[in-house]
Amino acid sequence: MALPGTANDVTGDGSLRIAVVTPFVDLYSETFVAAHIRGLRRVELLLHGSTLPLFVHGGGSLLRPGVWGRLADRLEALMRGGGLNDLLAHRIARTLVKHGIQVVLAEYGTTADRMAPICRSVGIPLVAHFHGFDAFKHAVLEEHHGYRSLFATAARMVTPSAHMRDHLVSLGAGSTAIDVIPCGVDLQRFETAVPASAEPHLLAVGRFVPKKCMADVVNAFRIVHEKRPDARLTLVGDGPDRPAVEAIVQSSRLRDAVTFAGVCTHDQVAQLMCRSRLLVQASAVAPDGDREGTPVVVLEAMASGLPVVATRHAGIPEVVEHGVTGWLAPEHDVDLLAKGIIHLLDDPGSAGQLGAAARVAITARFQLKDTLARLQKVLMEAAVQGGQAAT
Repeated sequence: MALPGTANDVTGDGSLRIAVVTPFVDLYSETFVAAHIRGLRRVELLLHGSTLPLFVHGGGSLLRPGVWGRLADRLEALMRGGGLNDLLAHRIARTLVKHGIQVVLAEYGTTADRMAPICRSVGIPLVAHFHGFDAFKHAVLEEHHGYRSLFATAARMVTPSAHMRDHLVSLGAGSTAIDVIPCGVDLQRFETAVPASAEPHLLAVGRFVPKKCMADVVNAFRIVHEKRPDARLTLVGDGPDRPAVEAIVQSSRLRDAVTFAGVCTHDQVAQLMCRSRLLVQASAVAPDGDREGTPVVVLEAMASGLPVVATRHAGIPEVVEHGVTGWLAPEHDVDLLAKGIIHLLDDPGSAGQLGAAARVAITARFQLKDTLARLQKVLMEAAVQGGQAAT
């Protein structure tokens, strides 16, 4: 029985049974994980709740609840000669076998690394999907020993950008096992914006964390506002860096020109895109090494027909073409970001042309149905190869 909300099997091979393992199922910013859960065919099992999953979707906890339940689990773990994590791994393995799973898709390299010995123990192929911090953050790489064990175990790996693929290869992964599949966009969810006639309204969407550099967005806007006092900026999202960004706005006398919208629904973001001239994305390498994969909001803005003013960071240049679908600047170069913004505010026709080209680019290369089909193919191939190896 497929999970509620997933598609029926139309591959012609009803035998494929997929398990998706993810630490998050409802985090507002992780739309790509939700797209995989809903859109892949024959997702028969969803495990979630932590890097090593704690819950079965629709089936409760893998560990017994309550004080007495936890005590019983500890006693069972001791009898097995291990700890609670060993018991949890045993139950995950048993659950995979019980559901007849033929391939596991692990969202994030961190989850894949924890799942690797479990999949290896039951002979189920593992596909590791890297997204961003899991490939770059220094502490994560150290904790997971550079993914040496995962690289030796995973049947396939998936990244959203060639930039991330090349980084994993530098860590020791084999390039032939890595598929570059960008996140896709459902075009039906985004109305076509008309930036040429939109008000001088700028939009930035993302968590307030170091790699998103919302402070750079505001500092670039401060330069813009000096030349275009009618310009307005809306910041969507939340996070630990928000107080510092709010302080910049207050000290710069921009309080009447900048709106902090907080966390918005996807429909609300789509509506804001339709009323904006452009999207600003000032991503950069964080001090702890964290980086983007390819920001989904960039793809969504382009799908809406908005030009994007962004930094040359991670997978962004693989999506945004300077002078064709947007404007690119070096990381932390707020002057050049501001220059691109001012150009598109002063020349609405150019904003319209770049936005239209952006929509065409997304339609041609980044539609969700196409990227899901590519991921489905990788999972099918991994399952077939795993079955052949088992025989």
